[in-house]
Amino acid sequence: MSLSTFVSTAEAQEGNGGSTYQNWYGSNGAWCAMFISWCADQADILTQESSASYPLVYKTASVTTMRTWYSDNRRAFAISASPTSGNYPQVGDLVTIRPTSTGVDHGHIGIVVATNGNKITTIEGNTAGKVKRVEYTDLFRAGYGTLQWVLSNHTSW
Repeated sequence: MSLSTFVSTAEAQEGNGGSTYQNWYGSNGAWCAMFISWCADQADILTQESSASYPLVYKTASVTTMRTWYSDNRRAFAISASPTSGNYPQVGDLVTIRPTSTGVDHGHIGIVVATNGNKITTIEGNTAGKVKRVEYTDLFRAGYGTLQWVLSNHTSW
């Protein structure tokens, strides 16, 4: 059971399409949350329990359900752009994203794989149909979206 395995598994999938994660989950729908669940399964940190402590990740195909589960388990935080804040994401955390194109809250999700000052790098499934590395500066990527919530795999409140 390891967050480092979770992160390295996600990074190893970069460039892949969604069929592996959709087949594993048993659904042909949007697959960004399925990708998160699949990576957690590979790292042996996946759960279907209604409550669980970190670093367990909930199995779902829905970003909204994932965020609700983390909130119910006291592991969801409004994100901060300040690296010294307790609400700044850490490697292995999840972040929800509000896509610019749709404006839907919790419309997308990614795994934090690196942080450096005001830059946060994620690996995200179903980004232009692939697993992609995305970099955000000050919680924002022009033409793409805004980071909203940290779903913590390190702590709870």
